[in-house]
Amino acid sequence: MADECDFAADMELKAADAFVAQRLDRLAAAHLADSAEVCACGTAIPEARRKAVPGVLRCTFCQVKAERRGVTHGRA
Repeated sequence: MADECDFAADMELKAADAFVAQRLDRLAAAHLADSAEVCACGTAIPEARRKAVPGVLRCTFCQVKAERRGVTHGRA
């Protein structure tokens, strides 16, 4: 017989599966597009930003988040 723990575990697995699926969709979208034009989150990097910051890998929003986490390079 299923109890509250089983229901909670099922809900947690469904939430994790949804998160992974969403992340994979975003990564696939970023991979299909030119990496210089699309951030890993799937958002297009504006041309003005790409010209102002040659080699930019993140949109402004993701860059701010990365800087707050202390990430200074890469796609993390």
